[in-house]
Amino acid sequence: MMYRMKRILLPSLGLLLCAFPLQSHAQTDRGQGVKITGADGTQIDLYDESHALVIGVSDYPAANGWRKLPGVKTDIEQVSEALRKQGFNVITKLNPTQEELDKALRDFT
Repeated sequence: MMYRMKRILLPSLGLLLCAFPLQSHAQTDRGQGVKITGADGTQIDLYDESHALVIGVSDYPAANGWRKLPGVKTDIEQVSEALRKQGFNVITKLNPTQEELDKALRDFT
């Protein structure tokens, strides 16, 4: 079971990391000068800010038959740090309850 989880998690993590270039850009470079016009006629930077919600779950109930995943905490720390280096405002949630997860998703949107 653990081997199967690693086969699923590692490619998924790799896809997430590949979505972002590894070189660092200043936050002022984000959006590459793309602007939109607001309803009142003001110019707005299209990508003024970037935000990420990184969620990691490693403590599964024993009743589900899944073992704890010891690397999740390190994984979300590394993903979060990589995103911060790219100028993202990052919120992390480790082992949230259903209520905490729902609240984090509502607050993030």
